[in-house]
Amino acid sequence: MLLRKIARPMLSSWFVLAGIDVVRDPMPHAELTAAALAPCLDRIPTSSPLARFRSPTPREWVALTRAHGAATAAAALMLAAGRCPRGSALALAALTAPAAAVNLPFRSLADADTATAPERRRRLVMLVSLVGAAVLAGIDTEGRPGLGWRLAHAGGRHEVRTSG
Repeated sequence: MLLRKIARPMLSSWFVLAGIDVVRDPMPHAELTAAALAPCLDRIPTSSPLARFRSPTPREWVALTRAHGAATAAAALMLAAGRCPRGSALALAALTAPAAAVNLPFRSLADADTATAPERRRRLVMLVSLVGAAVLAGIDTEGRPGLGWRLAHAGGRHEVRTSG
């Protein structure tokens, strides 16, 4: 349908630009990510195999942030091109949810002042809206039955009927 061919690139345009922005200039994003995730990482027990991730270096935060931005841009480009649209849209939703969590306005940052709370609230609402749009794009079956329906109805086709 023509509408999908127009709507998917429109939806993915923000994700492409945001992903490229993060890849080009990851430092501010890495600082926000580190500030948001540090309390969670501190809760990893020292005896856990994941204990080495308790205190990433700034270089590791930048690499993680760049990888996240590149994955976001790649999924958005796939959605815009119509390649695996459902999977790429759901990947965008999954990749954007952590960004929404980082921008929670009631979460306190050590270096944050109260002037940034309205901006973070605006960004949070925008990101939640984009996650919702990506989820909707991800569940769009384009009028064809989804995998779940196909699996549920696959058994009926192969039955051999005998007369008599």
